Amino acid sequence: MWAFFIFLVVFICGAILMLLRRYCANSVVLSVKLTTAYAWLTSMAVVAIVPLDVFSTLDNKKPHELGVLSTQVLTWLLLPFFQYYSDAGDFTVKGKCLTSLKENAILYGSVAAVGLVGVAALLISKKMTLEGLMGLGIGMSNAFGLIASIILLGYGLVEIPRNMWKADPERQLKWCAHRAGKYAEKVMKSTAELETVVTIIAANERQMRRHDPLRKYMDIIVAHVEKESPIKPSDLQAASGSRNAAGGRGGAGLDIESMNAEDLEYNYDVAGLAALRRRMFFAISSYNGDRAMYEEVMVEAFELEDVVKCRQLNDFTPRQPTRSPIKKAVWYYKCALRAHWHRAAPRPPPPVLRRGGRGVGGWRWLGRERGATTVFEDKMGSMDVPRFLRQHLNTYLPLILVVECVITALNLWDKIMGMVGRGGVL
Repeated sequence: MWAFFIFLVVFICGAILMLLRRYCANSVVLSVKLTTAYAWLTSMAVVAIVPLDVFSTLDNKKPHELGVLSTQVLTWLLLPFFQYYSDAGDFTVKGKCLTSLKENAILYGSVAAVGLVGVAALLISKKMTLEGLMGLGIGMSNAFGLIASIILLGYGLVEIPRNMWKADPERQLKWCAHRAGKYAEKVMKSTAELETVVTIIAANERQMRRHDPLRKYMDIIVAHVEKESPIKPSDLQAASGSRNAAGGRGGAGLDIESMNAEDLEYNYDVAGLAALRRRMFFAISSYNGDRAMYEEVMVEAFELEDVVKCRQLNDFTPRQPTRSPIKKAVWYYKCALRAHWHRAAPRPPPPVLRRGGRGVGGWRWLGRERGATTVFEDKMGSMDVPRFLRQHLNTYLPLILVVECVITALNLWDKIMGMVGRGGVL
C-alpha cells in the first residue's frame, strides 16, 4: 500500500510541475506558485489519500489528518485571500491585504446572510432544531461535493462522446474553424479593452504634473504596462505625435477628446489609481489568455488541415521532414488510426455483488467488519442529515445531472456566464 501511495505522490508532483510550467507566467511571485502547487497537491492527492485512508483505518492509524484539515484551510481561507490579493491594484502589501479581506468579507458575508435567512426559515417552520445545525452543515458540505461531482460527471457524459464522435479529422477541422471564429471575436474584444485602458493610462499620465504627490504611483502603472502589455503608452504617444506632425492624418494614437469624462478621473487619489491598476491587470491577463487560446486552436486547425490532406492523398508522410521513428508513428496514428479508435466499445465490468455474497465493493464493509471509521468520515460526517434534506436530496440531485447535460450539449455555458457578467454579478 505504501509503495502504491509513494508512486502516486511522485506522479502527482510531476503533473503539478507540468501544470505550473504550462500555465504560470514568469511574473507570478514564488509564494503564489507554492500556494497554487500545494492546492493542486491536496486536490489531486485524493486519488492516493482515499486508499491510504482505508488502509490506515484497518490498522487503527490516522496519519494524514493534517492533509484533510489543510485542505479545508486552503479552500476557504488561503486561496480566496491570495486570489483577491493578486487581483488587487493597491500599491502596498498592506493595501492589497485590506482589499483582499474586504472582498472576501463581502463574499462570505453575503453567503452567511443568505444562510442565516435559510436557517431562520427552517427554525420557524419547525423542520429543524438548533441541535441539528451541525448535521445541516455536514449535509450541505457533502451535498456541495456531490453537486460538483455531478456537474463534472455531466460534462464528461456529453463532452467525451462528442469528442469521440468528432474523431473524424474532416469533422474536427470544421469544429476548429468554428472555435477559431469564436476565439477571434474574444481577441478583438480584449484588444479593444486593452487599447482603451492603455489610452486612459497615457492620458492620465499626460495630465498629471511632474511633482504631483501621486506621480510615483502613476509611474508604477506606466512601468508595468510598458513591460507587460503588448500595447504600450509610448507607442500611442509616438503615433499621436506622428499624426499631429502630419496635420491630423496618420494612424491611431492618443485621442483625449474622444474619451469619456470618467476615464480622466482616475488620477484624483490613490484609490482611483488602484482601480486603474486593477483594470490594467485584468485587461492584460484577458488579452494574453484569449490570444493564447486563439493561437492554440489555430495550431490545431493547421495540423488537422495537414492530416486531412494526407488522408485525401493516402500519403502518411509527415509534412515536416523528420528522422525520428516516434514522430513518424505518431503522425501515422493521427492520420490513419485516430479516426477509428472510438469504434471500439469497452466490455462491461463484472459485477461486484453476487447473490448471497458480501458487498466487498462497498465502503460500508469496513465499518461492518472493524467498526472503524475513516478520517474523512470523522471530519465530514455522513449523509445522515436532517430529515428535510434527506428527503429531497435524492429526488432533486439527479435532475442537476440532466440540466448540466442539456446546458453542455447546447453550448450554453458561455452565454450564461456572459449574461451574468453583464449583469454585474461577477
